[in-house]
Amino acid sequence: MYRTLLLLLASALFACTPARVALRSEPGQALPWEEAELRKMTYFLSQDLVIERPITGAAGEKVMGTPMDRGGKQFDQITISRETPGEFVQLQRSHMLAVTFAQGDRDRYLVFSPSAKWEGACMLVVPFWSEGKAQVNYGGQVYFTVPGTGIPALEGQRRK
Repeated sequence: MYRTLLLLLASALFACTPARVALRSEPGQALPWEEAELRKMTYFLSQDLVIERPITGAAGEKVMGTPMDRGGKQFDQITISRETPGEFVQLQRSHMLAVTFAQGDRDRYLVFSPSAKWEGACMLVVPFWSEGKAQVNYGGQVYFTVPGTGIPALEGQRRK
């Protein structure tokens, strides 16, 4: 009886939670959402994202993630879980959406845009791809995805 009641309560709470949906739009066109509407959403990645860049050791160099040592080289590695909530930062060129997953730091954002290859899904914008690594601009620095990470799509969930 207690187990059934708990299951019913959990089901009711889950049913009240808005679902995450993949954001889709017509590639190459202006996004169909107003900024006010975009600010009312919480954003998520469709999959975990791991990006890294070599640490040069230059004076004043800022490490934004976790320092990692691999093969005698130091890397600044950032992992953004698919469960990390993000918030709208700005629209760029009317068809790209900037979202931050670094709470309280609007300068550390990722940019997403509808992709024809993925049926209009808003995918992470990668200006360059080589040797299984995609270039990602993040926090004013150039990072690269870790091979095997893949490129995430942007999902949205309306806030209550």
